[in-house]
Amino acid sequence: MKWSWSKAGRGARMLQVVGAAATLAMPAIAAAQTSLTGATIYGVCEPPGAACIGDIWNTANPGSPPFKVFFSASSSGTPILNPLTTLNAPLSAGSNTFYLFTEPGINQPFFGVNLYLGGATTASLSTYAPSNGTGTDFASNVGQPTYGLSGSTTEPGGPLSVVVGGFQYTITYFAFNTTQQFGDVVGGFTPGASGINDYVGRVTINVTAVPEPSTIMLTATGLSGLLGMGWRRRRLSV
Repeated sequence: MKWSWSKAGRGARMLQVVGAAATLAMPAIAAAQTSLTGATIYGVCEPPGAACIGDIWNTANPGSPPFKVFFSASSSGTPILNPLTTLNAPLSAGSNTFYLFTEPGINQPFFGVNLYLGGATTASLSTYAPSNGTGTDFASNVGQPTYGLSGSTTEPGGPLSVVVGGFQYTITYFAFNTTQQFGDVVGGFTPGASGINDYVGRVTINVTAVPEPSTIMLTATGLSGLLGMGWRRRRLSV
């Protein structure tokens, strides 16, 4: 009995092979993403992003200087995600945007941000950008001296992108506006109007799944096997 495989049949079979390979190539999704658990905003005098003496805001503020930075998922500042001394904002796969509200300080030429994931005590992600910038003109300040959650000591800035628990977290937008044109949402230490319009920032963290090394090996093995099977069947048809 001869094998018969028409041109249309070969095309359909190859589509099946490619589809199966694509299924194998899908990354293994980790059980859960982490949360954004802390942040520091600080003044930067000039590139390459080292903090300078001046403004500092953070989420760990116990009620004394430095002032606090308040997070919200809404540009209106309602609701505030960290009205008390802790921040715990879950990060989901895809784009996660937060708005940052602070009591005004010194209008410096650049501002930096440290972001802390999953309860980390050193910066997981960091960047800096010109004051009142476009949001996409941020730059890396990895390794530069930046202000940490203590508000009094410096620590090295983190990267723009980091992998934690099977997911990659990447800063894709950062801006900090000091023109005080967005209203009065917070005071120095608590949410609510203080009589002075706020500084307002925005940061976006993109989250994508990363395949484990074992998944990559399995994908390569499965793809090779599927392609080999298609080649053998094609030879049989000839």
